Amino acid sequence: MEYLIIYLIGFVICYYIFRKYERRTSGENYNWNSVLEVLGISLLSFIALFIFVILYFLYYFQNSKPPKFL
Repeated sequence: MEYLIIYLIGFVICYYIFRKYERRTSGENYNWNSVLEVLGISLLSFIALFIFVILYFLYYFQNSKPPKFL
């Protein structure tokens, strides 16, 4: 549970920093496309988290045999 909280805090910080950067660079042209772009980049950290979880399980199950039905 604490990892989810850490992830959500990281997502909010990433969103805030990139939103601030995007508004500074685009000025008056900040629109819904910019908002979706900021959300998309902030969600990239979720993909990295997913990859780390997969790598953890691959390392954990490295020396075990798969079940017979697979």
